Amino acid sequence: MLEVEGVLYTFPSSVLEYFNAWVDTYTDNLSERCDKTQNYHADVFLIASEEVAWNVAGFLLAWRITLAPQIGRVEFSAGCSKYVLEKGKETSLTLQFLQDQVDILAKGKPVT
Repeated sequence: MLEVEGVLYTFPSSVLEYFNAWVDTYTDNLSERCDKTQNYHADVFLIASEEVAWNVAGFLLAWRITLAPQIGRVEFSAGCSKYVLEKGKETSLTLQFLQDQVDILAKGKPVT
């Protein structure tokens, strides 16, 4: 299995920029809410909509990577859920992912 950073150099530079921004968002939140407070049980995202926005951005980025000719599939994790993104399964997997995000919003609190 390849790590995403190892293949991103073959993509347009904007893909790497978006990936880095996505990772930085999580890292910054983790630092601010957990590391600085020494509360490692704290949620990384304060509200469910923050987490869902981060999940959706990552999911769309993962699909961008998956649909490249040189990539077979990508495993994407959001909270406790894992999704194996493969060409030909775009609709069914996306519907499941979106339903999971609706469920997070309905609960009203982050799950990470």
